[in-house]
This record gives sequence, C-alpha cells and structure tokens, in this order.
Amino acid sequence: MEDIVEIALEMRKLAESLFGAARDDWALGTVYFADGKPCIVYLPAERVIEIQLSRRAEDDHLQMMYQLAHEVCHTLHPSMDGESLTSAPTIVLNEGVSTWFSCFVCGRFGWGEAVRDSTLTTAYAEPMLLVERLLEIDPQAVAKLRAFRPWLDRVVPSDFAEAKVDVPADLAVALCQPF
Repeated sequence: MEDIVEIALEMRKLAESLFGAARDDWALGTVYFADGKPCIVYLPAERVIEIQLSRRAEDDHLQMMYQLAHEVCHTLHPSMDGESLTSAPTIVLNEGVSTWFSCFVCGRFGWGEAVRDSTLTTAYAEPMLLVERLLEIDPQAVAKLRAFRPWLDRVVPSDFAEAKVDVPADLAVALCQPF
C-alpha cells in the first residue's frame, strides 16, 4: 500500500478540486495512528497540522480511508487561524463538508452505500445531509463560500448571498449553526 502521507496528499488534491485551495497559514504534516478519536493536531510553533487517525483504522482499510478523507478535508479550512492562533467554534457546514467528502471518497472504492448508511446513524448525519442538499443546489457552493470566507467556521448566513450561493435561507441558517 502507498505511504499514508501520499494518500493524504492525493485526497487533499481531490478535496481542493471540489472545495477550493487549502488556506496557506498551515502546512500539512504527517499522518499517524494513536489512541483516541481521529482529529487534526495543530503544531503552532511550526504552523503544521498533523492528522491523527484512530487505532481502529490501522488494520481496517475502509476506516482508514473514511477517517483520513474526513481529516484531510478539515486541513483545507482549519478552525484555528495560523496567524493569531485563535479558533472559531466548529459549525455544521465544516463537519458536513468533511463527512460528505469521506462518503464521496469511500464511494470511489465501492463502499459508498455502506458508509453512507453507517454515517446516517451518527451525529454527522444531519450535517452531511445539509451539505448534500447544498451541493445539489450548487456543486460549487463550498468553493464559492471558501473563496469569499476561507475560514469555513466563520461563515454566517449572509455570506451565502455575498458569495453568490443562492440557497434557501433556512439551509444557510442550518449550515451556520454550531456543531
């Protein structure tokens, strides 16, 4: 199997093609397995983001791809500002984009339906479904929003209109709620 960092870099290219370029205030570091939940780990002194995957993903290719895709997507629009080192609370849009991307990537390996069904039983279901609805209306919506507001967790409902993303007001409000 390819080196996991190489897989992450390929996933990141795919995510950028869908959602816009990664912010340049953080560089992508390494990927590793550890006890605990998958997450991105900030190394502020180096301005590097590392990706931590759970031990469950070490010997489970589907879990590795699902977790890696989710965390790779978060590296495009981290919640922490690399200059001020301040963080914004995670909103539904951020988690929904990353969860949608996990299902999208897994679908390329033939696991799409099983992964989506499993995700629908989690707290990530509603964010994923809201992002799915957003992308059905405008497949470039996330890229447009990120071009306007690169820090995805700072998007507010009025940003949709300013970024020329024409969606129902209730959808914009729902996507901007805290996760």
